Amino acid sequence: MMWWMNGWDYPLWVSGKLPYAWPTTIPITFECMVLLSAFGAVFGMFGLNRLPTLYRPVFKHSTFHRVTDDRFFLAIEATDPLFDQANTVAFLTEIGGKNVELVES
Repeated sequence: MMWWMNGWDYPLWVSGKLPYAWPTTIPITFECMVLLSAFGAVFGMFGLNRLPTLYRPVFKHSTFHRVTDDRFFLAIEATDPLFDQANTVAFLTEIGGKNVELVES
C-alpha cells in the first residue's frame, strides 16, 4: 500500500529522495507494528482465556440474581481434582454457608 501510494499514485519528493525510498516508510512501519502487536496481544488473550464466556452453569443457582446487590457468592467447580461432593457441601455448611446447592451443567 505504501509503495503504491508513495511511488505511483501520489509521488512525493521528500528531501530530494526518490518518491518511494525505504527510509520514508520506517515511521509508519514501526507504528503499524506496534498497533498490530497490541491487537494480536488482546485477541490472543481473548482466545487463550476462552473469552467472552456468555453462559456458565452457576447462573442457574437460585440466589445468583442477588450476587451483585448485597451478597457474596462462592463457586467450587467439580473439575478440581480434590473435589468431593459430600465433603465440600458439609464443609461449606459447617463454616456458615447459606443456600449451599449443587448446580449441574
